Amino acid sequence: MHRRLTPVIFVIAGLAAVAGPATAQAAPVTFTCEGSALRGTVLGQPLEPSVFGRGQECRTGQTVPSITLPGLLRADVLIAAGQKNNDAMKPSATGVGGLAGARLMLLPDTPLPLPTDQILANIDAVPPISLPGLVTVDIREALRALIPLPQANLLSVGVLSSVAGASCDGTTTTPKFAGVSSITGLSVLGRAIDVDTPLQDNINLFDTASIRPSDIDISKLNATGPLGVSVPLTQTLQDALRPILAGLPPIEIPPALAQVKISTREQVRDATSLTQRALRLQVSLAGQSLLDLVVGEGKVSAVGDCPVAAADEPAELQCTDRKLVLLDVFEERGRVRLRGAADRDLVGKTVLMKYRADGNRVVARAKVRNNGSFVTTAPLPRASVRNTNLSRYTATNGKERSLPLKLVRRMRTSSVQPANGFVTIRGRITLPLAKPAQEIRLVRRVACGKAQVIKRFKAKSDGTFAVRVKGSTRPAVYRATTRVRKNTTNPKTYPTFTLPRGIDLDRR
Repeated sequence: MHRRLTPVIFVIAGLAAVAGPATAQAAPVTFTCEGSALRGTVLGQPLEPSVFGRGQECRTGQTVPSITLPGLLRADVLIAAGQKNNDAMKPSATGVGGLAGARLMLLPDTPLPLPTDQILANIDAVPPISLPGLVTVDIREALRALIPLPQANLLSVGVLSSVAGASCDGTTTTPKFAGVSSITGLSVLGRAIDVDTPLQDNINLFDTASIRPSDIDISKLNATGPLGVSVPLTQTLQDALRPILAGLPPIEIPPALAQVKISTREQVRDATSLTQRALRLQVSLAGQSLLDLVVGEGKVSAVGDCPVAAADEPAELQCTDRKLVLLDVFEERGRVRLRGAADRDLVGKTVLMKYRADGNRVVARAKVRNNGSFVTTAPLPRASVRNTNLSRYTATNGKERSLPLKLVRRMRTSSVQPANGFVTIRGRITLPLAKPAQEIRLVRRVACGKAQVIKRFKAKSDGTFAVRVKGSTRPAVYRATTRVRKNTTNPKTYPTFTLPRGIDLDRR
């Protein structure tokens, strides 16, 4: 049997949204995304019970299995699904295929070419056994009852699934591809298989190589006396029979060798597509193909150019889904100064500043400038909440909201200014510093989700710091971090860091 499973939304690492409109593209990127639970042939007949998205433009959805599996296959779950992200700057597509709780059962539905005739001929050649009192015993029927059946589950798995993804990151016109397969609980005839090593082997379907006459259930035998009359097999006759059975040679069982070939985690790439397969399984017996299956396949393709962020787009917006970012909140000349960046869609619109400690009351307004920046001031909040975690500000416009920022921070950046190929970053750490003063690590984002330490230095004794580093050819975001004491009576240090900051918008 099989049933529908709402697929988990698989996330391919590195697909981060970039807000804002794209620059003009000659051929905007289009995606396809496909998923297949399993496909191939079983006993020469084609099979693909659950397939999604083949030959279609990518969309989000899944397919309910529409074909009943043949008798020798069992699966608790079949998955074929796709997902599309329509973000203007960071579109992506994902194809998913797989199954769970699957077994390949050789009996009773598979017409196996077994060496039955040869086994029966070997048994028929066994003569009757003579016992005292002219009694004979024919053990051939009992031997036939010992003929083994092939082991039922040739193959079983816990989960086989593949995910293939294509994405744009807003920094290059070339789509990026990534794929991964998950394989758990894979075994052949009860033997666990190393999924990292291809398997090609001849496996005997019988778990025994012979039938021993001594294994016969004596109590179920019938004896024949003089003149062919049936007689009871008394305890005395049974005692006489046992050593005779033990001395008889075993009945050989010719091997039934299944040729099994397994390959895992296959990945096929070209310039515009990626196909990820969890398992390829080929099984034949006596030269006859039982099945040839690809299990758990995801495929994506991307044709055309990815959108690229405009060169002057605020760097703080290029790795977030948000269209509003509050860059800094700090006290200045008895007021609260608020600075932020907005998506180009919001240029000329009004941003509301809300203060959490007063029930998210609007405390200031700012208009988004042509370069995406906005700046305003608000009244200084009452002293009783000014230094608490409730003293947070959020920038909003309709449904768009920034993350809430605290008013009071131990470490903040006051300016990020470029000049002559270098960037100078200034800031302050509120005293007390650690004792001895801890180094400051300056980190620069080099890609969405990836950053590197570019400078190590220390603040002055009053907590101020200034550092000059070589500029980046791409929009950059900087962040500084260090450790400080909470107060002068406690030597223990705690981490503190600045908010992420790009080049000051009013300097661009």
